[in-house]
Amino acid sequence: MITSVSSGVVIDALTQRLSVATVALTGVQPEISGADAADTTSQALVHLAGEVEATPGPDIWLFLTAVCGRFPMAGEVQRAARILQLDGPEALASNALDNVAADPVSARPDLPIDIITDRAVVYADYCARHDNNSGIQRVTRAVAQRWAVWHDAVAVADTEERSGFRTLSPQEELRVCSFGLDTEVDHELEAAFSPRLIVPWRTTVLFPEVPHWHAARTTRELVAYSGNRACAVGHDMIPVVSASLRPQQESVFTLYLSSVKHMAKVATVSNSARDEFRGFTHMLSAQGLAGPRVETVMLPEDLGRPERPLQSQPPTRPRVVVPARQEIHKNVLMVVQAAHRLWSEGQDFELVLMGGDGLAKPLIRQAVAAIESEGHPITSLGWVSDDEMWQQLVDASFAVFVSLHEGYGLPVVEALACGTPVLTSNYGSQAEIAAHGGCVTVDPRDMDAVAAAMRELITCPERLVELRAEIDKRASRTWDDYARDLWEFTTDHGGGNQEVGR
Repeated sequence: MITSVSSGVVIDALTQRLSVATVALTGVQPEISGADAADTTSQALVHLAGEVEATPGPDIWLFLTAVCGRFPMAGEVQRAARILQLDGPEALASNALDNVAADPVSARPDLPIDIITDRAVVYADYCARHDNNSGIQRVTRAVAQRWAVWHDAVAVADTEERSGFRTLSPQEELRVCSFGLDTEVDHELEAAFSPRLIVPWRTTVLFPEVPHWHAARTTRELVAYSGNRACAVGHDMIPVVSASLRPQQESVFTLYLSSVKHMAKVATVSNSARDEFRGFTHMLSAQGLAGPRVETVMLPEDLGRPERPLQSQPPTRPRVVVPARQEIHKNVLMVVQAAHRLWSEGQDFELVLMGGDGLAKPLIRQAVAAIESEGHPITSLGWVSDDEMWQQLVDASFAVFVSLHEGYGLPVVEALACGTPVLTSNYGSQAEIAAHGGCVTVDPRDMDAVAAAMRELITCPERLVELRAEIDKRASRTWDDYARDLWEFTTDHGGGNQEVGR
């Protein structure tokens, strides 16, 4: 919502949006002049309404975007099409203005637009706003950076109203396209930044992130009616398939699926995630929908990390690192309890927990405190920087990541990238990664199995040597490979299902 903007600014912005939209629809710059600016804009509005095809589709979607200064919301495209069919262009123009008046909080009538028709658009809202760089953010940044260089793709974020796409500020541009580089923002440019609406039209729109749930009301209309080829990177369906293990508020994930069902393609990060999304698409026949084409585009194992750090010091005893957030489905408490059993047997090793807070934090904190009171060497580092993460993984004798449900399992690959063996789960995407060597797999729900596998790796250094030799033989796949395969998949109009990049 905007405040303290003059009517002149609003009229000028509306005139610009109508002019740009008319050129996009007709290929011709309108020559309209009225008694004053408001009259000229009014004539331009009715003129554009007369150029719109009277069916729910790209023309009406673009028209409503141009008039409202935001993307159409649920039901607006269908209603506008009926009004145009029954009552004509002037009624359509009046209805669009009524939409703005009815919901002024969502509109940005002060913003000019840029219509993107010949370049891909990459949704990077979370990455633009935050410095967090976990799994999904790594994927988003890697793709946005490379597509910008190779294909002049445009990274976008939501408006503050969550009702459309906008340009990134200089600071946000650095977060998305230069993250981790020693680059400073130009503070004068940042202070002078004024956003513009970015309107993709009949091009490719990629969602490597799950859109903010407040944006769901416009995302579905964009996917269904804008004429764009909307594609998503499918990370997982944990909020649906394993809902009991996730926060209750993640039920809004179903709003995301209401957009996914209208997309052209979903590029999943693993075969396990592929099977989940294909299961969802198979259900859509009940709605008369074909759903998106779903294929696996494998993530890389060469993560582009800095040069592998040297081991800080030779360990005096085995060092076991658990690189996982303290969420229920990450199963960290199981590892802590298995470690306690081994200490009770007299095994000599240290355990390091490394990962941000989550729903399981209270239980994990309680268990760690009890173990510390017994004098066992356990450390909980919480969230750590990337540099610290890499150092901890290099220093580890082995890592343990036995999640109950993953879309991919990036911590497994991160440990392997450091030459560190991993104990991980024997099903799903973690088993897919483990199959190529350097890992031991167990049933993550079986305490005896987890403890036995940890015991073997703690007491048998020769087994660790074997696993490290397997790591050295793993095929290397880079972010360049991934971004290239993702581009080919999302921009290819062919059909068929296959795994890409393995």
